[in-house]
Amino acid sequence: MVPGYVFDWNGLFPKKVVFVAWRVVPGRLPTSDTLKKRYIPVSSTLCPICGEVEETVEHVLVSCGIVQTLWSLISLWCKTPDFIIFCVRDLVELHKFFSFRKEKANLFNAICLVVVWCL
Repeated sequence: MVPGYVFDWNGLFPKKVVFVAWRVVPGRLPTSDTLKKRYIPVSSTLCPICGEVEETVEHVLVSCGIVQTLWSLISLWCKTPDFIIFCVRDLVELHKFFSFRKEKANLFNAICLVVVWCL
């Protein structure tokens, strides 16, 4: 949980996409580590993407090697400078770190949120 954090809603995409991103920052996605804490049995605790490390929100969206490659490709596609994401909060607020016009910042944010939703 991040005390005092206020999430910026992006109205460009369906609410289900933004809702998932809203749940990411406080760590409220049903990953294997959070399910295990609630005593819900899971078949595997490994990351479903790489299969090497325990599945956590931070790993699946930020530190997984395959996902880091995906963020690099998105950076190339969107023609942004290379970026390094240290935590999920950085990911959700990535559009604020570039000097984009408001429309481009909102569009870049929407792209990032859709990727988060897909992952």
